[in-house]
Amino acid sequence: MTLTRTILIPALLFFVCITSTLAGPAEDFEVEFGSRMRPQTVLEKTRLMDDLLQAARFRTETDYRIYVATRLHELARQRREDYGHAARALGILEELQPDKSREILTKLLELYQKAYGANKATNLGIGMGTMEVHLRLAGLITRDVNEKIAHSDLTPDQYADDVQQALVQVKMAQGIGFEVMNRVKSYEQMLLGKADQARALQALQEFHMKLDEAIPRVLERVENLERYHRTCTEFSRYKKQLDREPGHQAAAEKLVSLCLTELDDPHRAQAYAKVGLAEGRQALLPLLGRPIRSVGPAQALAIGQWYQELAKTAQSTSRPLMLVSARLYFAHHQAMAAPEDDGPRQTSRAALTAVDAELSRLVDNQLKLATLMDERSATLNPEAVVIVTTVVTPEDVQPDITPSGNDPAVENPQQEPETVPATEPAPAAPRRPVTALPEKEILNTGKSIFDFGRD
Repeated sequence: MTLTRTILIPALLFFVCITSTLAGPAEDFEVEFGSRMRPQTVLEKTRLMDDLLQAARFRTETDYRIYVATRLHELARQRREDYGHAARALGILEELQPDKSREILTKLLELYQKAYGANKATNLGIGMGTMEVHLRLAGLITRDVNEKIAHSDLTPDQYADDVQQALVQVKMAQGIGFEVMNRVKSYEQMLLGKADQARALQALQEFHMKLDEAIPRVLERVENLERYHRTCTEFSRYKKQLDREPGHQAAAEKLVSLCLTELDDPHRAQAYAKVGLAEGRQALLPLLGRPIRSVGPAQALAIGQWYQELAKTAQSTSRPLMLVSARLYFAHHQAMAAPEDDGPRQTSRAALTAVDAELSRLVDNQLKLATLMDERSATLNPEAVVIVTTVVTPEDVQPDITPSGNDPAVENPQQEPETVPATEPAPAAPRRPVTALPEKEILNTGKSIFDFGRD
């Protein structure tokens, strides 16, 4: 009997350990929280959500943390006063599941929309938060599409809907910003002499300016994708025409032009060069993909002139890149041509002057032009050093494309909402509930969604 007990007890302990190890997050959750998942009072529910949040943050098992955060979001999203817990749960999920950021951000947007829609006249801070999440979602959509295009995971038809959805998000953000700012203006006269509320309104206006500055850059991403979609559609049309008529010179010429200007892909253009290019340029085409240092002076002059011609027919968004390419080849010719080649040197010098004048007309942002020059130089010759003689003013330095500032937990959901990222100066505290006006509070300028449940 003693021997049996000696064998049986360790075996049972081993079985219990194995069973616990094999149990999934749902079973573990039921053991830890199952008896509390039907709270009878607000206090019980608040304590439960606090405990769920702690488990989601600090437990070591990733699958369990995901499961707990998901259950917390489901529980807290049911009541507006609990949205703070729901938003923090989504922040944890985004940290643990970065591949699902778009889905998670969409859920965060739903919380903001419901909170703002509950009282648009007073929840001005929530309105700014909603605007920010719309912009974040638009930026995330365009980033994901660009990454998939870069890895050839998407065709134009597959991402057309995403591009439109990103555009919708930007338009929604613009509409909410306009709506909130109109209310801010209407309240300014009412708040004369009420310093706390007036400062909060000013902070909202400053934050709106920051988001408003981000809109053009997010729109640029969307418009670039729309342009790429149009280019690919046009490319497909001419490709089908050339497939039907292999000797169709106009179709081949258009395909070469699209490859060089809109797609910036000289290698792809070689497939259509025999029909679409004259013999002289057929010989130049392979050089477009080589380091510029391997190109001779005469070839550099010819390629520069070619890019200068391409700039005339390229879309407005591609024209600066064509001109920058022409400029680099003309400059290379100036550096490499023999002193006695006075005629060609005068030609490239005059072309440089003309290209610089056209670039100054097309690109009014000197920092953007300098960046474009540096990036193109690095592509054509990684060892080249390009000196761009431009004056960069403070106005040319643009902030990061991704908007932030209404609540750091929206920008960095894994952080506590009270923590302002070190790289962003804190606004004049539009996040905190402001002092109520005498007799009747008319607006909640400082409330972000993370403040729900803190009153």
